[in-house]
Amino acid sequence: MARMTADQIYAVLRRNGADPQHAVTFTAIALRESGGDPSAHNGNAATNDNSYGLFQENIIGALARNRPPASVLLTPDGAAQGAIQLWGGNDANLQTHWRINTPGIYQDGYLRNLPAAVAAATKAGEWGAAQGADLTRINGATLGGPMPGLGGTGGPMFGGLGGVGSAIGTGLDFAKNPLGAIGGAIGGAASDAASSAFSGAFNAMKPFLLGALFLAGAFALVAIGGYRATAESRQQFGQQAAPLAAAVGG
Repeated sequence: MARMTADQIYAVLRRNGADPQHAVTFTAIALRESGGDPSAHNGNAATNDNSYGLFQENIIGALARNRPPASVLLTPDGAAQGAIQLWGGNDANLQTHWRINTPGIYQDGYLRNLPAAVAAATKAGEWGAAQGADLTRINGATLGGPMPGLGGTGGPMFGGLGGVGSAIGTGLDFAKNPLGAIGGAIGGAASDAASSAFSGAFNAMKPFLLGALFLAGAFALVAIGGYRATAESRQQFGQQAAPLAAAVGG
């Protein structure tokens, strides 16, 4: 059977009962797992696999007892029904069975295929419904707007830049109040880093943002060190000059 497009996979999921939001999620999973090939089979016993179909549902050994047989999983509708059964209405099962939130190849592959899944929902006129109440997340994967990971309210890219902007803004007041400016910059950086760490985004921009914040803090610390060194030098010069001035005056 020919490979299926994201549009075709999305349509199969919808007609088998998946709501728009989860049809988007499962479409991205199918594209990652099988590349859209309904006849895909991974029989690698070394990795404990006997996985079939669009979603690569594993029926090795005891797993076969409560799952559809290979003949069913090798059909698009059967695979969709099997995937929805594994999900069971509990989003935690999406991580259990397909590791969509596991950093590395699993999450990266899922996120890489989300734009095509979103485009399929958009073509079907259901992207608004797929977004759900929270426009920035779909089942644990950050989607800060129509394109995953960009813009929006809480998107990982522009959400993280807020902390950088805060650090730059406090830096403008450095000449007037060095310690206050440093405290503000470090506080903003820590807040942003904490937000990014717990967002679950694990997106490509995060290392660059954290690096920028680290450099901002480092430059600020060097500057305050120079400020203190200058003050100490002036104090020492004054102490050394005092006896000489007294001698000349005497």
